Parts: sequence; structure tokens; C-alpha cells
Amino acid sequence: MVGIYPDATIIQEEKMTMNELTFIKQPNEASDILGQFYDQNGKIIDLTHPKRLIGTDLKSLRVLNVIAVADGEKKIEAIYRAIKGKYITLLITDEATAISLLNMEVK
Repeated sequence: MVGIYPDATIIQEEKMTMNELTFIKQPNEASDILGQFYDQNGKIIDLTHPKRLIGTDLKSLRVLNVIAVADGEKKIEAIYRAIKGKYITLLITDEATAISLLNMEVK
């Protein structure tokens, strides 16, 4: 699972369990924003757990100005997918992450 680890905020804050994440991981290579998951192309993965969450749904992010702050090797793939899904308008990151993202776009 890209960007989701036992130390992820969604696990630490007990919004999801590791069992739920394992279930999501098996058929999908998933990343998440606000506890809602998307695939390698940025397409939303239809799951039932977002109905238990309070917050902005992922589809709404496409019409909002979203400023994301993210960095680190573990998150590069998830950030890239979020950009592809058009969930992020502006990204604040470090130089190494930015270079990695640019290199991914070249491939």
C-alpha cells in the first residue's frame, strides 16, 4: 500500500484498523487523502468506510483550491497519484521530493 503504514495518521488516530487497510491493500495499490482511497491513476476506490468519516469527500477536492504539504520518500507515489487525480492544486514539499516527482513524470 502506497503511503499507508502502521504509523500513518489514519491508523494512529484509529480512524481505520490495520485489518481494514489489509483488506484494501489486497486488490488495490492504494493511496489516501482524508481517509479516502484512490488508485495509481488517481481514481477513487469505492469503499464503505468513508461513510463513517466526517469531512470533505475526495470528489469535492477537484473543485476546491487545495494546498497540500507533504514530503518524504514514503509519500512520493501517493503524492504523484494525488496530482494525477487532480486532488491537489498547490504542493509544498522539499527539493528531494519535488525532483522525484518530476522524474516520475518523465517516465
